[in-house]
Amino acid sequence: RDYHGFLGRRLRRLAAFVRSLAPGVAARALCDSSPVLERAWAARAGLGFIGKHGLLVVPGQGSYVLLGEVVTTLALPANRPLRRRCGRCRCCLDACPTGALVAPYELEACRCLAYATIESRSPPPAALWPAWGERLFGCDACQEACPLNAVAPPPAEQTEPFRPLARWGKLDLGTLALAREPHWHSLTQASPLRRATRAGLARSALLVAAGRWRRGDAGARTAIEAAREHDDATVRRLAGTLLGARAGP
Repeated sequence: RDYHGFLGRRLRRLAAFVRSLAPGVAARALCDSSPVLERAWAARAGLGFIGKHGLLVVPGQGSYVLLGEVVTTLALPANRPLRRRCGRCRCCLDACPTGALVAPYELEACRCLAYATIESRSPPPAALWPAWGERLFGCDACQEACPLNAVAPPPAEQTEPFRPLARWGKLDLGTLALAREPHWHSLTQASPLRRATRAGLARSALLVAAGRWRRGDAGARTAIEAAREHDDATVRRLAGTLLGARAGP
C-alpha cells in the first residue's frame, strides 16, 4: 500500500499539535513532497545514524523505517546525533548485486537497482541485467544483509497499513509487461508502484522474464515476444534486444 497517505495523515496531526503549542507558530507536514534531505536531518536530530549503505539506522529497529517531517518556526531543543555503529562491518557493501555501494557511505545511484527499477526513466544499461534477478520494484539486498536489521518484527497491527495489496499477488509477468493505461491506472491505485511508471515496470518485468527464460522457463518468452507490440518505444526495443540476445550464439 502507498504509505504516503497513512504517514501523511499522522504528520498533519502532528503539525496541528505543534501549531497549538504557541501563538503564531507555523508548522508544515512533509512526506516526500518537498526536496528535504530527510536522512541527514534525521541523523542530526538523533533519531538514528547513517549506515554504510547510506540509510538511516534506528537503534533497535534497523533501517526498515519510513521518514516524514514537520518543519516549524517553533524553537525546540536539539537532540545530540548518535555515533555510527557499523564498525568494520561491510556486509551491505559485499551484498550489493551491482557494486553500487562503491565505498562505505557512498552510493553510485546509476548502478543501484532500486534507482533503476523505481526512479530512472531510461532503459537500464545492459551491465545491470545479469544482477536483475526477480526484482520488479526496488532492491533491499543491502538492508537484508545488515546485521542491525536482525531485530524482532513489529506487532502485526503496526504493519497492517503497509501490507501488500491483494491484487499484486494475482498478476503474472505478461500482465505487468503489457498493461495498457486504463488497467495500469486501476492496478496502481493507492500503490507506491505507480512511481515506477507503466513503461518502467514493464521493462523490469521483461528483464525478470528474460532471467526466467535463461533458466529454462519457456513460458517467460511469451511475455517478451508480446511486448514487441507495446505502445512505448523503449519497451519494444528492450523486448527485441532480449529476444535477439537469447537467440544468439
